[in-house]
Amino acid sequence: MDCEVCGKREAVAIAIVDGARLNVCETCLKFGRLEKKLFDENPERGFDSGQTELVLIDGYGRVLSAARLGKKMTVQDLCKKLNISERDIEKFESESLKPIEKIARKLERELNVKILVEE
Repeated sequence: MDCEVCGKREAVAIAIVDGARLNVCETCLKFGRLEKKLFDENPERGFDSGQTELVLIDGYGRVLSAARLGKKMTVQDLCKKLNISERDIEKFESESLKPIEKIARKLERELNVKILVEE
């Protein structure tokens, strides 16, 4: 996603800037109040969903890629449907970036796969 303050393709959080909810990059985050992070900064940590801890399955990137290709979707198709940048989808598929729980759930629903499990 693009930063809605400076235009960089590196939005990492949603922040309140002058009363507006904006996707912001790490640099522009200082101009507002953090509302939520878009990506997990600590890939070794699981997702906290109330009482149970959720973790990504091993090989989640291959599962996402195979499911997308099985639905005959391009990365561009998926990013438009979910409002996620192409670069982030590519990073999820290569497992160089782990999605936060909300994004992982969107991917699961759209691709009809299970990538989050209780630990």
